Amino acid sequence: MWLNRLKMWAVRLKLQRDEQIRALTAAVTATAQTVNDRDAHIRALTAKLQERDLEIAKLAKQNRLLTAAMTGQSAPETSSATQEPANSLVVEAGRHLEKALSHISPSQPSYGSRWQPQIDAIRRDIPALRDSISCLHYAQKEITFDGRPPFPSDMMQIQFREWAVENEFPNLIPTLRQMYDNPSSYPESLGQFNGRTISRIFYCHARIVLAGITYANGPKRILEIGGGYGEIARLWLTNTIAPAESYVIVDIPESLFFAEIALKGEFGDEVGYFEGHDPMRSAISRAMILERESSWCQYPTSAISLALPIS
Repeated sequence: MWLNRLKMWAVRLKLQRDEQIRALTAAVTATAQTVNDRDAHIRALTAKLQERDLEIAKLAKQNRLLTAAMTGQSAPETSSATQEPANSLVVEAGRHLEKALSHISPSQPSYGSRWQPQIDAIRRDIPALRDSISCLHYAQKEITFDGRPPFPSDMMQIQFREWAVENEFPNLIPTLRQMYDNPSSYPESLGQFNGRTISRIFYCHARIVLAGITYANGPKRILEIGGGYGEIARLWLTNTIAPAESYVIVDIPESLFFAEIALKGEFGDEVGYFEGHDPMRSAISRAMILERESSWCQYPTSAISLALPIS
């Protein structure tokens, strides 16, 4: 009789435990679904915000071009007699650009419908750029390297971006919060958030760096194909958890003109051009720039731990 009661008690306990497990499983599943729904919502909002940012940047550029066309103006032009002398960084970058352009064959095909008109405008406008700041602002506003709309008045737009990147890389939140945009960027695109200077496009740049750190196990020697004016390189070289030891940008000469000026303004003589030898054997050992896009095939593959194809 007591044995039967013990058996019934054991069965009752097992049933209660199974019910508790089922209830707990259901609760965990519901919580996970809620989290997934929230993450999907944040991703969707972030995608919409990025699309709107790109559209705003495109409209802003079209407005500038239309205004210039209506007033009969292009880039600021001054006579050589009244022109202020360019600073040394701009002069040096100009010499490197001329050298690179001298190596281009006349039979080289066009850069295509997106880039050739911009290349023509860059070659026309560079003589009017006299200092590092004007070069950086030109690269950010007049070339489609990235979309830099004005900093939003609604800080939730920035908060959503921060949450989205933190949600994707939760173990790198401290690193993200120590990253910042170039403080010399054109002022309308910059703002303060969580104690640092950022822009809307900053989160796109930061995400590329954090993804490389996460999925390539903190690479030290990086090759970026299409590095623009060097902002992603700057974040790679200054991040606190996995700063790059060597960084190579492969791009067309006109883009490298702006990358050289922006990076040398922060890293000085650590920035140079690839001259056919492993840059890690050079005194210049951090941010290296290839002379032009055709030179990268000579770069030693043993010197690369991560390659970034940026469109």
